[in-house]
Amino acid sequence: MMDNSGRLYSQVAAEAGVTADKAMVACYLLNLSRQGKSLDEAVALLRQSRAAARDYARDWGITFSDYRASAQPIALIWRKEKRGRWALEVGGAPIAEAESDGAGGYRARIAGQTHWQAGGSSASVSIRRLSVEMERRSVAILGVDDVVISIVATDGAEERLAPKAAENTAVLRKALASA
Repeated sequence: MMDNSGRLYSQVAAEAGVTADKAMVACYLLNLSRQGKSLDEAVALLRQSRAAARDYARDWGITFSDYRASAQPIALIWRKEKRGRWALEVGGAPIAEAESDGAGGYRARIAGQTHWQAGGSSASVSIRRLSVEMERRSVAILGVDDVVISIVATDGAEERLAPKAAENTAVLRKALASA
């Protein structure tokens, strides 16, 4: 049974600017955290994917025994090595690459893996697809819970690919803090 301090999910939703369903999930996760449950236990109880529950925890500032919302994520950046080839490195070691397939498309894959790959009509499409999948499955692929994957564009600007950043985390966290 969930303990609620008297505020309705709709009140949290209105303050945070989200749907009542999103506020309800955040409140449930917060209450499970307060009860000492781990993120994995919360995932099982709410029947959510770990990636979805982690996104809620990160955006709403909910900390579990096995997940710290305030922890600094590992930053991974795609860089263009040469024409038709991109690389994603950690500490100088390549962990993923994207190359032209010679037929007008691109194929992005995790280095040394055949089952973790994504294709697309351009480098940015295949890189974005693989990056989203890598972030969702970061524990299985990289052994870490939180990563932020970006790409350096040709003009030098950095664009965040995954995870999609909540624009109003301060508002979300403030609304939930009073729940």
